Amino acid sequence: MNVPAPVPAVPPPPRLPMPAYADCDPVDWRVYVEAIFPNARSAEAVMLALAYCRKRGLDPMKHAVNIVSMWNSALGREVETVWPSINEVQVTAARTGAWAGMDPPQWGPEKTQTFRGRKRVRGQWVDAEIPLTFPEWCSVTVYRIVGNQRVSFVEPVYWAEAYGRVGGGELPNDMWARRPRGQLLKVAKAMSLRAAFPEESDYSDEEMAGGEAGPPDAAPRPADNWSPPSPSPTSTSSPSPTPAPPPAASPSPPPAPPPTATPAPTPDYGPEPPPPNGPDDGLDVDPETGEIAPQEIPLGEQEEWRSWGARFLNAIQPLQSVAGIEAWEKANHLILTQMEAHAPKIHVRLVAAVKKRKLDVAPGNPLAGG
Repeated sequence: MNVPAPVPAVPPPPRLPMPAYADCDPVDWRVYVEAIFPNARSAEAVMLALAYCRKRGLDPMKHAVNIVSMWNSALGREVETVWPSINEVQVTAARTGAWAGMDPPQWGPEKTQTFRGRKRVRGQWVDAEIPLTFPEWCSVTVYRIVGNQRVSFVEPVYWAEAYGRVGGGELPNDMWARRPRGQLLKVAKAMSLRAAFPEESDYSDEEMAGGEAGPPDAAPRPADNWSPPSPSPTSTSSPSPTPAPPPAASPSPPPAPPPTATPAPTPDYGPEPPPPNGPDDGLDVDPETGEIAPQEIPLGEQEEWRSWGARFLNAIQPLQSVAGIEAWEKANHLILTQMEAHAPKIHVRLVAAVKKRKLDVAPGNPLAGG
């Protein structure tokens, strides 16, 4: 009796079809879409992540990058973006040969708060309430060899300013609700690594999750005409005195000013300031030193906070003293206060950039010019 030969089992097609132009082994593609990037919604996002890894000389199988969905107000939908994981940020620092380790994390006092808002459940927006206990801040000291010296870098990160949110409201996303300490630790590591290796590091996926990828819109969010409430300052107490972190901006933002016609800002703020594209400043520049007398930089009627922050950084860039930078901060105190209330993520990154500039010009700093 002739027994038919068994037909080889045909594996099911991958979750996302491999594009015809993909220079990738079909077996590897299945691993990418099923295991490495399980949250990817499109093959194009996976291809973008692979291209990033190829350009940076990274192994995507080691989870070097993650695909993060961000709300793009200009397009009226979420878009998929690629950001390095904390592992990639550490690998990049190690490859320089100048990374000299890091200290264990320092934690601020714990706080318990109940967050209320709306989140999507099975395609519908519903009211939600999350009681959560979290550390107010975290700092990780990173060391770099500079001029044969082991130099420390630390950037304290406040939970209220860093946590990922749902739909533009105050509700923490699932990852930050499940791992409030773990996620904050990742952001603290990334912040200090960027301070130590500004020429190498980029923002990590933990910092960008829950942010926006474009100018915010005034139209309702995509959920049956529901629009999340405008972010309101969260009342928190100042962290208890401790020698661990250096002085930093208070985590408690001031009361928000009354709403104006100025559109709310986008939380996307890159590691390098973009070219100024705001209104003409009309500032007087010293032709000899390039310095500008401290003065208020007005916020344009339709200008985004990102653009204003870039103009502020451009104004203090020629300054060669900490006192000069602080004079500019004082002159723009009102606008900086408004930024902290309306755009806390952009504000904390601007503060970090200003601190970095102060460090560059501080007397006795081995990284200072001259």
